[in-house]
Amino acid sequence: MLCGGHVSGCSGLMDLVFVLDSAGTVHAERWHYMLDFVEWIVERLDVGADRTRVAVVYWSDSAYVGFTLDRYFVRQVPVCHLNTANKLN
Repeated sequence: MLCGGHVSGCSGLMDLVFVLDSAGTVHAERWHYMLDFVEWIVERLDVGADRTRVAVVYWSDSAYVGFTLDRYFVRQVPVCHLNTANKLN
């Protein structure tokens, strides 16, 4: 739950998968808004193997796994991955 700019009630073990619309109908500006939103959330989570695990799936006509729950256990790494993400269409 987001409260006053902070993520509250999000400690402990949690699996969080972001599904991002990567269709051609999503304009570049909105694509970057989505990535910024995901980055904003991830930066506020306690990311780790025994804490919050994060994954990203991009979808358009089909789905593409950006990264899985067991790939990153340091908060900055998924954020760096998002910064280099490209739309599928």
